[in-house]
Amino acid sequence: MAIITPVVKKAGLDPEEHQNYRPISNLTFISKVIERIVANQIKAHLVDNDLMPSAQSAYRQGHSTETAVLEVISDIIDAADSQEVMLLGLLDMSAAFDTVDHKILLERLEVSFGIKGQALAWLSSFLTDRTQVVAFSGVKSILQRLLCGVPQGSVLGPSLTTDARRTLVAAFVAGRVDYCNAVLYGMSTAVTRRLQMVLNAAARLVVGIDKYEHITPVLRDTLHWLLVAARIQFKIAALTFDRVRGAGPDYFKQVIRLVSEVSCRSLRSASRGDLFVSRANTSIGQRSFSIAAPLVWNALPPDLYAHRTSVANSSDPS
Repeated sequence: MAIITPVVKKAGLDPEEHQNYRPISNLTFISKVIERIVANQIKAHLVDNDLMPSAQSAYRQGHSTETAVLEVISDIIDAADSQEVMLLGLLDMSAAFDTVDHKILLERLEVSFGIKGQALAWLSSFLTDRTQVVAFSGVKSILQRLLCGVPQGSVLGPSLTTDARRTLVAAFVAGRVDYCNAVLYGMSTAVTRRLQMVLNAAARLVVGIDKYEHITPVLRDTLHWLLVAARIQFKIAALTFDRVRGAGPDYFKQVIRLVSEVSCRSLRSASRGDLFVSRANTSIGQRSFSIAAPLVWNALPPDLYAHRTSVANSSDPS
């Protein structure tokens, strides 16, 4: 039995509207430990047998909403650069966790993912014959049987000192400034300047200086924060590094290719571990990740060449 606590999905939503609540299951500690073990085994099975859809970014190591957005934006830019028409269809699944059909899920686990025998029986036991009560404002509902859905809150469900201020700013400000910033590559300084102003204000808050004092030395020498333009390049370099060493989303492997894989000639760029740079037809095309990634990677400082080449030679980017 699970005790359901309704929690408003995000601040600002009307608490009088039922659809604005997310049902969180309060489960026992031992059940979560067992679920974690099973979840790790299932993930290993899916990864080892290449059963995960290549375009799926949710609940996968090295994948995120950021990599998904970057892939979509890059495809749109590539289409515009080639003067092609791009159609984007967005589908929002309402109450997805709450409407999972147990029978269909178990059949798909067996037929599509090869989970059978005792493992499938355990998952069937996990899903079926569950009961729950809703607890809200000190009042509990009657016991109800769960006919569909998976428990939210379970492991298997979704598979001020200066230092303190710095931690909070990093969590609430810098994280938002950096989120999906790779899509800003090649944008005008008018766009990035606004983000830099936000970062500057956050830095002043951390160190306690007023808005008229010069902020660049504080960013560089005290906080060791990169400027927004450099943070964008760092993000692209980090995503590229993951793909070169064989990690990261598979949908990046068509745009991140070594020169040695594309050209049969013995080139100096190939020995350095450079990436192949595609050609763009327009200035918009220059912003595509397929061009930004190799340009940023190839421009890394010479003292990183040896390490970069060793990574490229020891990993399978495909």
